[in-house]
Amino acid sequence: MSDFTTANFSKAISGDYRIPIKAIFLEAWYRVKGMKAAFWLGFLYFILAMAAACLVLGLVLALYDVFILSLASIHNAGFLYNLKLGLKFIVVAIVEVLRFLFTASLAYMALQHLRQQAIHGNMVFAFRHAWRPLLIIALLLYILNSFIISGTNILLHSVLFKQQIVFLGSGFGSIFLLLIFFICFSLYFYLSILVYMTVLLILDQKLIWKESLSLAFLSVNKHFFKNIALIIVTSLVFGLLALMTLGIGIIWLLPMTSLVTAIQYNQIFCEGDL
Repeated sequence: MSDFTTANFSKAISGDYRIPIKAIFLEAWYRVKGMKAAFWLGFLYFILAMAAACLVLGLVLALYDVFILSLASIHNAGFLYNLKLGLKFIVVAIVEVLRFLFTASLAYMALQHLRQQAIHGNMVFAFRHAWRPLLIIALLLYILNSFIISGTNILLHSVLFKQQIVFLGSGFGSIFLLLIFFICFSLYFYLSILVYMTVLLILDQKLIWKESLSLAFLSVNKHFFKNIALIIVTSLVFGLLALMTLGIGIIWLLPMTSLVTAIQYNQIFCEGDL
């Protein structure tokens, strides 16, 4: 693989790039060597930071229950309960945003390793150098994912939808349900690719978030199915090998997954030559 770090946006927008899944997997597996120690140190920082955040946010919810919700009366019980639901939504949003920021930083660490640059555990906090645009992207992703999940739940539990399933019969109804789930999962994977490419453009090329999102959208769509196929196959391989090795394989698989994302970025926007 070429080690050039110069971006080639015209190539990306025109779709003049390749996503060879097998070659990307082999390259990621080869590049895991020399990365595991720094990656897992960064992942340890990630786990500790998330544990601390969850502890603080859990304490906030507990204090709300003790000092506010316990004082609810007949007149304001409904309002205070709805307020708690809103507070839970915010708490989950904070946790998801933090998880996204740390995961994006791990992908950036993998990109630096791919370019034969020195990496260290502290790079898991790389998002702090561009926290404002990354925060916007993380919030957009959380809102979109919440919309997809909520919309799917509403659809599956709607009376009209159930009537249509009965009308189609058990065979066609099952196929229709599988189609709905496939569309939702494909949309989720597509958004994940789009967001991670946007994040790496922000961290790597120092672009503003609107420009990065637009560039990622135009470029990823040029090979829509290949890009989605890569992340789906990565997820399946990760799950299968993790089960086959009783979890031990995660030592290699987790950094390899970040490397797959980094190689995909390099193939699309830089001078990747797989």
